[in-house]
Amino acid sequence: MTLDVGDFEDWRKTFYDFGRIGRNAAGEVERIIERKDANDEEKLIVEVNPGYYCFSVEWVKQNIEKLGNKNAQGEFYLTDLIGLAMSQGYPIETMTVNNPLEGIGVNSPEQLKLAEEALASVV
Repeated sequence: MTLDVGDFEDWRKTFYDFGRIGRNAAGEVERIIERKDANDEEKLIVEVNPGYYCFSVEWVKQNIEKLGNKNAQGEFYLTDLIGLAMSQGYPIETMTVNNPLEGIGVNSPEQLKLAEEALASVV
């Protein structure tokens, strides 16, 4: 699932730290770029990753140990499974949700405040 947030203004700034969707020239999802690893141009991408996936369990079991941690945070990114599947020739299908409220996440008191403001604006 991807979200097109349009911009990172007002309550939508809660999505600023989300990974960006990297697409190839054909418009296919190629990878997810974590914000801390994104260059200035990639940070301008407004199609973001809310973190909802559907993988074959068997495929993940066979590939999870192939993930590396050579990134800005030194972490193993589950999001790297997207690029790995693509490199193995698996098609990556996405569903773009046009209402960003459907993908809003809360990981901090600031994000909770933004989520409450966003939800109050539609009630």
